[in-house]
Formats: sequence, C-alpha cells, structure tokens
Amino acid sequence: MPLNKSQGNMYDWSATWNPLAGKCPHNCSYCYVPSVVGGKEALKEKYSGKARLYEKELKTKLTGVGKDQVIFVCNMIDMFAEDVTNNAVMNILDHCKKYSENTYLFQSKNPGRMLEFIGHFPTNVIFGTTIESNRNYFLSDAPGVWERIHKMKDLKDSSKRPVMVSIEPILDFDVDVFSSWFIYLDPDFVSIGADSKKNRLPEPASYKLNEFVSILKANNIEIREKKNLGRLM
Repeated sequence: MPLNKSQGNMYDWSATWNPLAGKCPHNCSYCYVPSVVGGKEALKEKYSGKARLYEKELKTKLTGVGKDQVIFVCNMIDMFAEDVTNNAVMNILDHCKKYSENTYLFQSKNPGRMLEFIGHFPTNVIFGTTIESNRNYFLSDAPGVWERIHKMKDLKDSSKRPVMVSIEPILDFDVDVFSSWFIYLDPDFVSIGADSKKNRLPEPASYKLNEFVSILKANNIEIREKKNLGRLM
C-alpha cells in the first residue's frame, strides 16, 4: 500500500503512515479523526473497535518520501496509548528501521510510554507531544498536560533527539506558567493551531496569545503557526 502524501502544516511536504487500526483510546473531545473518516466505509471499519495492528500495512514500502521530508507515523490513533500492545509498537518500529534513510515523527499524548521503547526507535526521529494549555480541561483520557511536558523533557534528555510540541487546539492558558513550561523543555520547534472544528473550546484572548508567542521567540524557540491561528491572533 502506498504512503499517504499530504501537504503538512509542520513541514513543506510530509507523508503519513497508519499501521494501527481502531478507535484512539484517548477519546479527545476535539479529535479530528471523525471528520476525516466521514462517510467512508473503509475508514469507518478501520478506525472503529479496539486498537490493533493493521498487519497489511506492514507490507508498505516506506520509500520515495524525499530528502528532508518526514513520515508521521500513526497520525490517526495514538501509537503509545496504554491500550496499544507492546507487540504492535515493536512491529511498527521494526518496520520503520528497515527504511533507515527516512526521518519519522512519533507524536503522542503519552510520551512516558515512548521512553519505554527508547532503544528501539529508528535513527532519524522527531519526538512530539500535544500540550493544549497549562490548565487541565479534562477533554480527553490522555495523561495530564504537566505529565506530558515533564516526560518530554525526560525523553529529550535521554534520547538526544529533536522534540516538538503541537499546541493544537490551543486553549486558554496562563501566560507566565505556560511559557515557563516551554522554556523548561526548550523544544526544537512548536506548532500552534486553533480549533477548526467548532468545538466551542475555551480559547485565549489575542493579547495573551501574542504575548506567549513573543516570549517563546525571545527564548529562541521556533514557532510554526498554522493558518487557522489567524482567527485568534
């Protein structure tokens, strides 16, 4: 099966590869997957039920991506959610290592579990997580936001690999606290986006968002703003 090439917000061009099936165990209230699945019966079947390895995807040749481009592994279901088996994770990592010329993005709201597999990742990886705010709004079953930032720091220090944070959808926050988290982590870049699915989420005022962005830039943290952020800026 071919890789899914798509215009990315984080990279000029990116590809996604989804060797997991099932519904993401984190159950985020703002999840974009239902809108992607829509009325497509094949996708409805794939992304329903228990999280599981989609074995026919292990036949995919992860080639032809291109230099300086990135394969986002499992963007439709969190590969490191607790309900995903160790066997499934190892099968996916082993397949990636067959194509060691690629760079892979592994993004999870459970980065502590990525630490458990630290010696099994391919050479060229970017580790990522999602941090929507410094406040816990309890909009998902994923680990809390402070745990995520803390575990990402451990992951960065242990792996010596690039790390990124996606702040999407960005929720209302406390400027001093939230910015201090990112100064503490010092990620390679931060991608910021707004809620584009009309979920009626608590969003920050423009002055807070602009102040937050200014603080990060002053600390030499690269910001990649998604197009939908313009509504809040």
